[in-house]
Amino acid sequence: MWWPHVGRKHQRSWVLLLALWVVRGGAEYSGEVSFCAGKVGPCTVVRNEGAREVEKGCLASLSQARAKLSGCGVGERWRPYNSTHSLATAGVFRVTIRVNDVYARPITGAWVWVDPGDPRAVQTGSNGVAEVELLTLKTNLIVVRHAKFGRAQPLFAYVHGTTNFQVTLPWRQDCRIATYNLNGYYPWSTAQRTSLARVLWTVQPDIILAQESRTNELSLADFCTRYLRGYYYAQSPEGGPIRNGLIACFPLTNVVSAGAAVMTRDVYSARVLSEELEDARVCCVHFKAYKGEAEAAIRDAEAQFTAAYCSSAVARGELVILGGDMNEDIADPTWLSHVHSILASGIPGVMRLDATDDAGSPVTYPSWGSRLDYLYVSTNVHELIVTGRVFRTDTMLQRPPWLAWNESMIASDHTLVYADITVVPEPALAASLFAGAVLVQTLRRRGALRSLGVTRKA
Repeated sequence: MWWPHVGRKHQRSWVLLLALWVVRGGAEYSGEVSFCAGKVGPCTVVRNEGAREVEKGCLASLSQARAKLSGCGVGERWRPYNSTHSLATAGVFRVTIRVNDVYARPITGAWVWVDPGDPRAVQTGSNGVAEVELLTLKTNLIVVRHAKFGRAQPLFAYVHGTTNFQVTLPWRQDCRIATYNLNGYYPWSTAQRTSLARVLWTVQPDIILAQESRTNELSLADFCTRYLRGYYYAQSPEGGPIRNGLIACFPLTNVVSAGAAVMTRDVYSARVLSEELEDARVCCVHFKAYKGEAEAAIRDAEAQFTAAYCSSAVARGELVILGGDMNEDIADPTWLSHVHSILASGIPGVMRLDATDDAGSPVTYPSWGSRLDYLYVSTNVHELIVTGRVFRTDTMLQRPPWLAWNESMIASDHTLVYADITVVPEPALAASLFAGAVLVQTLRRRGALRSLGVTRKA
């Protein structure tokens, strides 16, 4: 071995050279950052998957030396040892997100959410631009939402200093309704609420029927303010420390809590001020838990009250969207209750949504292998449903890179269930789309005729 025969002075030189090699050439990913004097703070340890590292002091000295040599130039090429490394340099880095519609026109009032681990939220201005200031260079999850234009695929991008992104929001094609038990019996840990945010940022429901929303520690109001800026929310006054709640990107009106005297919690409902659901009442329930004859009798009573309440809404001309944790598996008779037969026969014109995960399983409470969470909708709404899904990351076939395989299990003991209700475009948009389709077909036809040597006479 040659290393023991090298003097200590040369050993230090070899350490510096090794550090230079690791920092300059140890990864395939390249990012652009500026090492201007005053912005090089206490430098973090650079690690790779093999747990090799560069000393903090060496990295800081190297950064300072590079800053002096480069004349504080922006655009220096930095190669962290792996592409997921977070370079914790001191300073403020501005991320600009430009949001347009399909015609490249700026969208005003779109909400931009960045980094569920340390969430930032800002709205686009009249120029369709939102600016977010970050303190850490790393890969960030970026979500853009707008009540009118809907959602776009989230960005998962490495922020390397001052960075610009552009997002195109299509015209809303559907209204996504979800039911989700947030597992709020115990205080939410940082890991749980971050996973809840990742799940919700990925699915981006327009309306969430939430069960077990907390009233203390991080309450539903605190959670929405921190992770779902731009959404409206309402929380039931009944249910103790965990209650039913409604969350929507549309305003909520005529909010009602009913049935607290005969139910474990209540039927919590509201009208949603949305053109797509202007005649619909969304209702959230959470029935009595556990197997047993006593619990089954309570669930049946809760289902009977819920059916009567929803029937009165139908009689008033409202469409019904009912969802929640009903604590009965329709395929398992050992639960002893008859919740689903009561709801199906007691509410005129409603249908149960049969959603599954990517593996074809309807299970929504994985630890028991049970299906406990359901959506019921009026027939007129059911005819417009184009997607029904149980969101489980452990069975997902194409899992996004920002979700861990067990993300949905960290977020809650229940899984999120959602349905997409198709939306008919506004008349003006439909007319423009039709005119565009006619134009495309005309141009294609003329091109085909010219290719055959056919020309139009003057």
